[in-house]
Amino acid sequence: DQAFQVYSDKRKVYLEKQEEEKQQNLETKKLILEELKALIESEESLKKTYDDFKELQEKWKAVGMVPKAEVNNLWQNYHFYVERFFDKVKINKELRDLDLKKNMELKIELCEKAEELLLETSTLKSFKQLQQYHKQWKEIGPVPQDKKDELWERFKSTTDKINQARRDHYNELKEDQEKRPRFLDDRGSLRQSGQVPVLDVRRLFGKSKEVRLRHCSEEYRLTLTRNNKLILTK
Repeated sequence: DQAFQVYSDKRKVYLEKQEEEKQQNLETKKLILEELKALIESEESLKKTYDDFKELQEKWKAVGMVPKAEVNNLWQNYHFYVERFFDKVKINKELRDLDLKKNMELKIELCEKAEELLLETSTLKSFKQLQQYHKQWKEIGPVPQDKKDELWERFKSTTDKINQARRDHYNELKEDQEKRPRFLDDRGSLRQSGQVPVLDVRRLFGKSKEVRLRHCSEEYRLTLTRNNKLILTK
């Protein structure tokens, strides 16, 4: 109908706009990668190089979504240049340790936020928020090597619990749907509850002319007469 057509047209425009934005974001990130590459090859002072590097990292984080097919390739290239940067400028141990410590603190904070989601009553809300935390986790740089596995296992453990809760939730919904009463319509087909239930008496009686119905502790007799009439007696 007309309303659905309007909705479809608006959705199409919205999706096309999203894809256009993703393409623009892709080009922006490619430019940042080129700037990272140039920074690695520059001969500027350590302080200026490091400041420019941090600025590029912030620009990278601020860019929105890109086409799904490009995500992994972009991510791999980005981390390649990040590692190249640390190797090239040979940042002193104190500075690098400070950066690793900051990243560790950010990831600990994400672990704590993810664990708080276990108390969230809305399964859908907790799952969506968890996806955001995973995105933030990827954007955070490396942590001390001796803490890397420990932090990831903590974050992954919480992720597994939330994912399992989501699966359990949908399984319960499915089981509840299957348990809902179903009735026969006048063609003998099954009809979902929520409508007025209709039961074909031919299926109820079968070849018999009489059936007994039990309601609470009372028993009733339903009889089909020769004139094809129904008589209910107690």
